[in-house]
Amino acid sequence: MQCPGCANSPIVGAVPDANGSGQYVTCPLCGQYGTPGQYPGAGKGYFYQINISLTDQNQHPITVQIRAQADFLWKFAIASRVGTFTTIMDLNGAQMQTVFNSAGQILPTTGINDTNLWGTNQNPFPLPDPIALPAQGRLTFTLTDTSGANGGAPNNIALFLVGANFDPGSIYTPFQGGSGGN
Repeated sequence: MQCPGCANSPIVGAVPDANGSGQYVTCPLCGQYGTPGQYPGAGKGYFYQINISLTDQNQHPITVQIRAQADFLWKFAIASRVGTFTTIMDLNGAQMQTVFNSAGQILPTTGINDTNLWGTNQNPFPLPDPIALPAQGRLTFTLTDTSGANGGAPNNIALFLVGANFDPGSIYTPFQGGSGGN
């Protein structure tokens, strides 16, 4: 769709600088996706699948290395599972979510319940703000079984990240950690 940020600008993908100088700056909406004048830009469809089998209630980190050839814009979260689990996510060492207790205190080692983040194949969970993952970034999911698997039948979990690839460095992410992106 045409970008609403720069739709009325004489320069595709740019908007007048807010300082009144008459200069143009990259449009904050479409510029971050590397698709001037198009919001959010399509990119090229791509998927990551992560499989893990949990047999206890301990935390199990699993790391995915984002491809070196492309930034990845994660748009939908899908999981298939045998039982329930929690997820803590971090990108390049920066935790991407926070869980609070009823008193408003941060619980840094507590994950998000799977039903609050992961959708299903029939009903994928759209990320309200797609998560930009830079080329060569390390996305770590720390999963903890909460279904009671304990040495018996495993809780087999498959995480499916649906999104799109963009040229390396073409999408902005606050979690860059020095690789990929502007």
